[in-house]
Amino acid sequence: MKEYNRALMLLMGTIIGAGILGLPYMYAQAGYLTGIFNLALVGVAAFFMIAYVGELTMHYPGKHQLTGYVGKFLGKKWQKVAILIETFGIYTALIAYYIGIGTALGNLFGIDPKIISTVFFVITTPFIYFGTKSVSSGESFLMALKISLILIFFFILIPKVNVQNLTEFNIKSILLPFGITLFSLLGYTVMPEVSQVLKHKDKIKKVAFVSIILSAAIYVIFTIGFVGAFGKNVAQIPTESLTHYRWLGDVLVFLILSTPFLALSLAVRDVYYLDLKFRKSAAWFFACLIPYLIYLFGNVGFANLLSISGAYTGGGLGLLSMFAVLNARKKSKLSKKHWITKSNYPIYFAIGVMLAGITYQTLWLVGVL
Repeated sequence: MKEYNRALMLLMGTIIGAGILGLPYMYAQAGYLTGIFNLALVGVAAFFMIAYVGELTMHYPGKHQLTGYVGKFLGKKWQKVAILIETFGIYTALIAYYIGIGTALGNLFGIDPKIISTVFFVITTPFIYFGTKSVSSGESFLMALKISLILIFFFILIPKVNVQNLTEFNIKSILLPFGITLFSLLGYTVMPEVSQVLKHKDKIKKVAFVSIILSAAIYVIFTIGFVGAFGKNVAQIPTESLTHYRWLGDVLVFLILSTPFLALSLAVRDVYYLDLKFRKSAAWFFACLIPYLIYLFGNVGFANLLSISGAYTGGGLGLLSMFAVLNARKKSKLSKKHWITKSNYPIYFAIGVMLAGITYQTLWLVGVL
């Protein structure tokens, strides 16, 4: 039971992150029920992806990352594509994190967001260079604190909720919240680590199911509060809409963004250093400086960035991982008794959802929709 709880915390700690902050804005713009439809649709697909990648790591254990499994079963060319997609996704997420952290700390200390983000950049770059492992310490405590703050905001906002803000369904925006929803439910990327924690591999499906259900429930609570209270006027960083208790909202934003910011920065540094064979100083330079400069001179919204990252990185890696599972099943001579299910239809369902979401996001970005 102990390893099950650790695996659940690891998976939920990965899933519940910055994406939750972008949900209220995108759900309000698309229509709240449209957002909930996406949460259900993407939630089912995300469960299948987490479970099937878990199956893959169970049959082929070892210190592999998701891109490693893509290389093993789809070839080195597709592994390079996966690394490219992963790097793009990390950069877009880091830029969004700079926006969120700058806004939150700027509000708390009364300083221009870009100045405070520059201070944050200067403070964090040494940690990224030396690769400290301290960024993951206290994850369970932080998880409990974040959920507690989310519940506090729900009870603060529930008296202000206008039910009409929660009843809109817009068919024209049917998959507009796809990207941010997928970003908010990404968990399959950490399944190699989850698999190493679990001694009883038959619990992978249960861990995947419980983590998705609990995460989705937390998202519903959070979005009901902010969308119900502010409707389409909710800010891209929803706590910016608060008149009272904004400081508490800024604390929540900082808690949600700071730890994954460091973890993702280390991840992209390792892509340059380990995968692309850059010198350590050059890897550190590109990992830190590129997202900071784009943030400093760019002008893109927080929720929109996370939505793009979710659609293209989450969707792209999701597609590659599902094709890797299909190839692994064809080649595998291992016992089928630990397969999530003997059928491949859930894999095809997940692939279909990813393709539909990526297509819609592309058409929306080029102005066709």
